[in-house]
Formats: sequence, structure tokens, C-alpha cells
Amino acid sequence: MSTYAFLTDYFVTLYVQTTITNYTYTNMKKVTLLFMALLVAGNIAAKNLTQRVTQVTETVTVTDNVDYHINSSDPFTTTGSINLVNTDHAVLIFDNVKPSVVTSSYLPFVFINGEKAVANYNCEIRIYAQGTIVLPYGKTTHLLTTYTENGEKGDSCTDYSTGSDNGVMKTLDDEHLNNRIASFKLKRGYMVTFSLQAAGKGYSRCFIAADEDLSVDLPVLMSGRVSSYRLFKWIDTDKKGLANDLSASNNSLLNSTWAYSFGNGVGTNPSLDTEGVSFKMHEGWPGNGEDGISISGNSANLKTNNEPANKSDDNPATVDQVLANWEKYMATGKRLCSPCPHDGGETWLRQFMDSIDARGWRCDVVDVHCYWYGNVNNWKSWMSSKGYESYGRPIWISEFLYGASWSGNWYANTDNSSSWSSQYSTNLNAMKPVLEWMNSFDQIERYAYWNGEKRGSRIINTSDANLKSKGYLTPLGEYYAKMTTGLAYNGKYEFVPTTPKQKSPVINSYSFTPSTKVFAIKYTDANGELAKQTVLERKKDNGDWEEINVQPGTDGVTNFTYNDTIKEGGNYTYRVKSVYFSGSVRYTTSVYNVINPTTGNDSIQYGSMTLNNDEVCYNMLQTTMTEQPAVVFGSPTNNNPNLAPVERVEKFYKTGKDYSIFTAGYYPWTVSTKQKFYKAETSNFITAKPGNGTIGDLAYETGLIHSTTGTTKAVGSDPFTFTFDKAFDEAPVVFVTPFYLNGDYPQMWRVSDVTPTGFTLQTKRQQSLDNDKAKTANTRFFYFAIQRGQTKDNEGRLIIADTVSGTWTSPTGYQTFQYTDGKVKSPKLMAQLQTTNRSLPVVLRLPETDSENSFRVRILLDETCDSAFGLNTPMHETVGYMVIGEDTTFTSGITPATINPARGNVRLTVALGESALGVTDSGATVARVYSANGLLLAERSMIQGQTTIDISNLPKGVYIVRTDARHAAKFVKR
Repeated sequence: MSTYAFLTDYFVTLYVQTTITNYTYTNMKKVTLLFMALLVAGNIAAKNLTQRVTQVTETVTVTDNVDYHINSSDPFTTTGSINLVNTDHAVLIFDNVKPSVVTSSYLPFVFINGEKAVANYNCEIRIYAQGTIVLPYGKTTHLLTTYTENGEKGDSCTDYSTGSDNGVMKTLDDEHLNNRIASFKLKRGYMVTFSLQAAGKGYSRCFIAADEDLSVDLPVLMSGRVSSYRLFKWIDTDKKGLANDLSASNNSLLNSTWAYSFGNGVGTNPSLDTEGVSFKMHEGWPGNGEDGISISGNSANLKTNNEPANKSDDNPATVDQVLANWEKYMATGKRLCSPCPHDGGETWLRQFMDSIDARGWRCDVVDVHCYWYGNVNNWKSWMSSKGYESYGRPIWISEFLYGASWSGNWYANTDNSSSWSSQYSTNLNAMKPVLEWMNSFDQIERYAYWNGEKRGSRIINTSDANLKSKGYLTPLGEYYAKMTTGLAYNGKYEFVPTTPKQKSPVINSYSFTPSTKVFAIKYTDANGELAKQTVLERKKDNGDWEEINVQPGTDGVTNFTYNDTIKEGGNYTYRVKSVYFSGSVRYTTSVYNVINPTTGNDSIQYGSMTLNNDEVCYNMLQTTMTEQPAVVFGSPTNNNPNLAPVERVEKFYKTGKDYSIFTAGYYPWTVSTKQKFYKAETSNFITAKPGNGTIGDLAYETGLIHSTTGTTKAVGSDPFTFTFDKAFDEAPVVFVTPFYLNGDYPQMWRVSDVTPTGFTLQTKRQQSLDNDKAKTANTRFFYFAIQRGQTKDNEGRLIIADTVSGTWTSPTGYQTFQYTDGKVKSPKLMAQLQTTNRSLPVVLRLPETDSENSFRVRILLDETCDSAFGLNTPMHETVGYMVIGEDTTFTSGITPATINPARGNVRLTVALGESALGVTDSGATVARVYSANGLLLAERSMIQGQTTIDISNLPKGVYIVRTDARHAAKFVKR
């Protein structure tokens, strides 16, 4: 034994077995001072010293911290008295006198600091095992004191009282240090339950000051988060009780210090000598208060659900059904017993307890029924094998006896009075060692005998006239009444509820309102008061995460709403993180608000749309436009080869009076089961103010397809010839996009016969649709036509517009085209078919859009079409394209005109004269002359790769000649 352990044992318990005369308890001061010094040195908790006497014959004044025990059932002579001067810690204990007798007969011999003891005025009288404890607490005693800092420091509050708010814990306010309590001091003989939410909700824990004042620094989980409390008188019963019987007479007869009843579950005390424990048998009984639970009864303990797994019982219940009400039980603040399983209900109990612990809920006691038949070793084995010990909690056996009639045991089918005597003897011999074991097994805190089985098993049998002189106590009843068990409560098994598992926050909904440019997001953090912070984070494009809304943890599940005003387009990503009290972090999955930005001015702007679904997305104009702009797309990428996405513009929105946002998206063909987005697709687009204008030196025209009178024209399957408002010098490049697709199914369009004055347009549908659905709906279209050539706009972007011809022999094959002999940095490509040499429903795909000098084109055919194209039936079509460079790093790579025709590696040769230019390129059919900034000046067809171009009207300067064989050269006219 260690030195500290030895000294503690020696000084804490000083036995004086003789009668005390003329003794003042201050004589113990020297011993006390030595003991306290040792406690400080050894950091040992300071409990009261123990003084035991047989009887008090003279005045005894108690000034030190002491448990003063009187052993005799006749504690005072006429000259004896006790004066408890130390009202902070000293207590008086009558080991063998009941509270009712102390109150009626011996309280006149007790003084509290010189004043006569009066119950509930300057002292409290309680059960203490088979005796009584007198606590010298008056009206001014601070039963609970709380502090805002650890170590009982900081602001404090003492204004706490017992009782409840309609059966649930009392909610703290600022005056009572709501969400500020860090430590507390609790007087001996009291239990306090703290909860982290108002009205007893949320994580809670019981603290019991059974045999000394309790000084506690709250754990990190609770510190600064307590929002409700309930203060109880703690009753120090012994172990033995009586099941389903609150009668004062029977409990007095058996000396049982606790009991409960099925018929009256509110916990009414039978007398001063017996604690009546509240019992909530099931959700419907006893009668429910507005909170759904029994609200009466002063006991600090609450028994719950009777044998819920027993289908033969009145109200069986599933684990989930009981769990659905358990938070209401916790809200009472009472120390909670588990639902009590019958024999065979252990699996139910395991599921329940595992669920409780997984949630971090409170269940303080394991309550079981034991109708086991066998010797004490069998009882020990059953207790262990059924797992009751493994829960690490105190155990109550709230129903027990030796076997049961329903299980076919020793008195199963007989209730004959002639058998009672032998049954009494059998029962006593079997149960004595079981009771001795339960008394010695400190994890068993309480047990209550079931006196409702066959009469031969009872401890009180009022049907047996032979027992009348003994109060109808059977032999086992007599043994039960005389048996001492010691105090029931053992703080060693007090169970601390598990720390609740951190939950991930959840984003419930989000939406974008284009007219206000507000992204509204709603999210929930179920960690409530256990969250230090709930933080909404946002990231734009590939930037860093930024915190845009930080909220401290609050009671319960918390719902948040945040409105984020979008000031510029971008790919916005949002997520919510919950920072737990422990510092750990949980995130939601990310959600996105794609607001595709454009670049440009109030006349023409460029952008890109990226989507991985068939929903529409938002596109924000960099500069608002006073008129509804035209929007055209230039074909999607080919990231989902079996997908046939059709681009469409859906709606325009205004901010104030100007157009600021439009929605657009993909409308895939819907016949095939393969129409799924596995990856995102991208399409580049142009949005422009309707009418005519120029990009650098290149003329363009844009708007809605309209008739010659200017009325908007909806185009269907019949070809419609559209006339430009202003003719071009040569056939332009044409782009078309539907403005809100009509009908149930997407439709494709085909352009043909592009001339300087106009082009022809018609819609196409999937062939496999039935006749009604196959009818093409009339649809409005935007168009954008631009002069072919190369230029730079007024913001320095490089623009290349042109057409190329190709032949496709397979819907899975590609054609590769060069859009310049030089390089364009970070190009954005738009491409659409310019011809309808084969009138098939197709979608153009651009597998690569970031090449610096070329692009690939795939033509995806309607897979249900009975026509096809292949080696024998190819598609010969012209592709119109437009390249937008993001900077000015373009280098033409065009060679000077001083070319030697004899150089075999030069396929293009020019002969420069004063008024004519001779061009030779064996693979070409057309030659064109451009200004240095890309303006087309002249064009001639070539015969057998040769032609002559008139340049007499050209001023002096540098020019470029290009052929359709993709060769170019520079020449200078002097």
C-alpha cells in the first residue's frame, strides 16, 4: 500500500465505539491539519473525516469537516445533543434510525449552529442506506455555484433552485450565465444535470455529489455551452427495493429504501423512508405532459420502457420507436435507466445502447429483469454472458426472483397452500447466496424484488394466515427485511455519455436570381452548440477559398441562408464547413454556380459555355446592352462521343433597363439510351448588339432571322431563304443558333447556299420519332454572319474567319483543318456547316479547340437515320469557322514575295509586276489578296494551279496572297 493510501485510510475513518461524554469535536483539529497537509502534498481529494459513536450523552460541537455517525437505534440520552457548527461540510448520520423516526423523535437533540434543527428550514433530512443523513443546509445555502472560468474563477452565480419547467430542465438566461459556465461547485446530497441546449435538449450529463461537495471544471465539450440545468436532491438509498409497490406499509415492513409502481409512475414517495422512482412504462403511460413524458416526481431517477422487446407485453416497441422519444426523456434531466429487457431481450438492448452511444445521448443506468433459475454461479454467469456488465454503467435489477411460472420452473404450475412452506424454504436457500452476491457486486446499484408471482415465491404473502404475526413476511421476506446492503450508489460506475460524432453540414438548396444577380444558398449544421463555427466558403474559378459567412455555433440544428451578390461572371464554387469544438472540420460537397463571363464591349462580346448536364446555365455580359443581343454558338466539343448535344439560347434577363444575363444550354437527342453526360462539354459563343458592324476590318451582321419586312421569322422543316440587311462583298461565314427550341424534342438545323446577300435555313429532326413528334416545330434563330478574313479588334484580339471544304466518310472519323500557317495563342474556335450537300440531321463536334494552328471536325449523324455516309456515300461539306485569339502574339509566318520558283520546297510562287500579280500553286483553286491587317482585297480562281490578279488599284504597301491550299506569301508593292 502506498504512503498516501495508508494515511488516507487511517485518518479518514477514526472509529470510536464507546459512548461520547463531554467531547468537543474541535479536539480533532491537529489530526485534521496533518491530514490536510498530506492531501495537498499528495493531490488527494479532500473528503470528510469519519467519526463513529454508539450514543451521544453530552453536547458535541462539530466544527470540522466530518461525517458524524451514530450507530445506535437509540442515538441520544436525555443529556446528549449534537451542534453542527460547520454548516459548510459537516453532516450527521444516524446509521440505524429511519428519517421518519429522526424527524419525529430525535430532531430536538440536533442543533444547527446553535439553533434548533427544523427540517426544510435549517436542515434537510434524507435517507442514508438503512438510516438517515442530516444536511445542515438552510435557506441561504448555495446548493450550486457556477463560474465563467475554470478553477471556480471569473463571474459567478448562485441563484439556482430545484424543480423543473413543466417537467423539463430550466433554461438559463444571461443572468444565470447561459453559455458561459466553465466550472461549478455542487453541495453534497445533490445532483445537477447540465444540457447544452435550452429546455434540456442536446448533449447532457449528470453530476452527483453523493458523499462530498463536488468541484468540477467542465470538459471542453461542455465548457461555455451549458444552456439549461436541473437540480435534484440526491437520495442515498441502499440497494434493496420493492417492484411495482409504492405502499408505505409493505415498504416499511421490508425496510426497502426505494420502490416504484406500474399503476402510478410519477415517483410518489411512499414515506420519508422510501424513495419513489418515476417510471415511464411506455409512451402512453403514465399520462403525458405537453412534452410527451411524465413530468411529476422528485426522484432524480427515471425508469423507462417496460420490456419493449416482449411481444407478449402490453406495449412492445421497436428500438427506433423508443429512440424517437428518448430526447424527451433526457430533457427531464433525470438520471435515465435503460428500457428493461425481459429474458431474451438482450439483442434489443444491445441495439438500443449502441444507438444511444453512437448519438452521444444519455442513458445512465442499465435496467434489467432477472427471472433466472439456478444457483448463484448460474446467476453470475448469466449476468456476464448477457453482456449487462459490458456497458460500463451501474446495473439495476428492477424485477427479479428465483425462476418464473411462465418459464416452467420449480413452482411453475402450483399455487397450492400445502406447498408454500416447502417453497418458502427452497426460495430462501436459493436466494440468500444470490442476494449476498448482488450486495457484494458493486456494479449492481439497486435491485427490486418482484412480489407478484406464485405465492410460494413471494416475500410477502398475505394469503398465508400462518404468517400474520410476522406481517405476512415469508422466510425470504424476513431475511430481506433484516439484510443490510450498504449504500447503493458507487461513483466508480458513473457513465460519461460518449462525445457526439461530428456531423457533416448539408447544403439544402441554392438558386440564382438573374435579375438581382443574387445566388441564394440555404444550408444546415446539425452540430449546433458543439460547432465552434459554421462557415460558408466560396471560390472563383481556380482561385483560393474565401470565407464569406461565418456564424458561431448555436443551440440545436441551425439553418442558415446567405445571399451572395455576383459582381462578375465566373465559375463559382461553394461549400460549407463545420468547425467542431475539438477543432476538427467537416465539409459539405461543393455546389457550383456557373456564371459564364464574357469579354468585349457594349456591341460585341465573346464567351464560352461549359456544362455536364442538360440544364441551362447563366452567362453574364461584361458590359450590359440596351437591346436584346443576338447569341450564336459554334458547336460543342466531343468529350461524350455518343452524346448529341444541340445548343440553344433560352432566356434573357435585365438588370434595371439593360440586358445583363442570358441562359443557354444543351438539348441532347433523346431517342438513344446513350444520351448521357459523363464529362462536361464546351461551346464558344458570340453575343452582339443586333444590326451591322465591324470587328477590326471585318464586317458582320447579326440578329434574329426575319422576313424582308423585318418581322421575326420562325423556321421549320421547309427551307427559308434569308436575305441580309446589307450585302457582303463576298459570301460570309454564317453561324446560326436556335432561340428557345420549341417542341418536345431537340431539332438540328442546316444552312446552305451562302451568298453575299443571304443563305438558306431549315430544321431537321430525328428520323425515328413517330409521325406526330417528327413534325418539326417552327423555331426562332439567331444568326451571325461575318466577312471572311483576318483582323484585330479594337481590344487587340486576333480574329480569323474563313471556310474550308472537307469530306467525311464515317460519323466517327475526323477532318483536320488549318486555320493559319502561323500560330494563335489560346484560340477559341467556333465552327458550323455552311452547306447541305447531303440533307441529313447531324451535329458538328469539335474534338479539339485549343490547337494553335488547326482544328478537327467530326460530323455526328442521327443514329436512327436510315441513310448514312461512308466510303461510297461520303459527306462533302463546307465548314465555316471563326477563331478568336486572346492576345496579340499571332505571327503570320508568311514568306516574302522574293521567291525563287526553282526552289522545290516552295509550292506557292508569285511574279510581281507593276499592275499584276502572277500566282502559282499546284494544289490550289482560288487565290486571294489581303491587306496586312487581314482585309480581303481581291480574289481569282486558278486554272491548273495558276492565275493572274490585277493589283493596279492597290496603293503602295505590304500585302499577303493566300490560296485555298493553305499556302501564303508576303509581297510589297512599291
